[in-house]
Amino acid sequence: MRKFHIKVPGSSANLGAGFDALSLGFCIYLNIYVTVEDEELPIKELILSFKGEGSESVSLDESNLICKTMHHVVKKRNAHLPNRKIHIDIENEIPLGRGMGSSGTAVVAGCLLASELCNLKLSTSEILKDALEIENHPDNTSASLLGGFVVSAVDERGTCHFHTNPMPSCIKAVVAIPQFQLLTKVARSVLPSSFSMSQLVYNLQRSSLLVSILREIGYTNKVDERLAKLFRVGILDCVHQPFRSDLIPGLKENLSLNNEDIPGLLGVCLSGAGPTVLAFATHNFEEVGNKMKEKFTEKGVRADILVLDFDNNGSTINEKV
Repeated sequence: MRKFHIKVPGSSANLGAGFDALSLGFCIYLNIYVTVEDEELPIKELILSFKGEGSESVSLDESNLICKTMHHVVKKRNAHLPNRKIHIDIENEIPLGRGMGSSGTAVVAGCLLASELCNLKLSTSEILKDALEIENHPDNTSASLLGGFVVSAVDERGTCHFHTNPMPSCIKAVVAIPQFQLLTKVARSVLPSSFSMSQLVYNLQRSSLLVSILREIGYTNKVDERLAKLFRVGILDCVHQPFRSDLIPGLKENLSLNNEDIPGLLGVCLSGAGPTVLAFATHNFEEVGNKMKEKFTEKGVRADILVLDFDNNGSTINEKV
């Protein structure tokens, strides 16, 4: 009997101006506990269980996104799952449909599951390419697989190129999670099909600035006043957040928060496609969370608050004895 544990961190993508390019890992996880029985059967038998966030809505058959991804990867390589009884016990901490990478974690977990069960020994690049075929954008899956702060770019062959750095421990994430879901396809449907040169330059400047700031903070693990001021500029966006604000009551008000309102607050952005809002802070985490919650409450939206560390390890697989 073989047992192993796949652990995949949640993620946030875009981070303001870095649309479909910037992402980071959260210390909140999708856990998959797998048991492969010894007895050989005429055909494989998958037995799924699920508990945690989304347990009332997640399917427990082969339409489950983890299973769909696993089968995609296996079929693509003309491989075969073992003809055994395979128990897949899923424990999920990540809210579904909230912009915290729940679908990306499922896709990464499915790729890793296929690789383990069929002994495919997939490389990081292969997993990211497989994940991109399912997820259609590289940011969440890159952060969930690699951890840390990730910059991703996809070439014309569908290969995902990436660079990752650890997120500095002096910064934490404060997330306000509204009690409604927003599908990524709906959040993307409100975006324009083209942008002006000035809009593109605006976002290129700010996303580049944010990358540079986080790299410098990583050297010293300190945020001085100069870097804090630059952070407030680097987190701004004009190509997706303004167009999504009508879908998320309270978003505009949360994005207007700054460290003049709360010392220690570095900046606020939409997490992925939303509706979760992400704040970066060095201290006063509870106060930051309360102020974010207040902004949503004023718009009639209930929101839960979490203070999270950033995951710099990425996905892990551990054999169980």
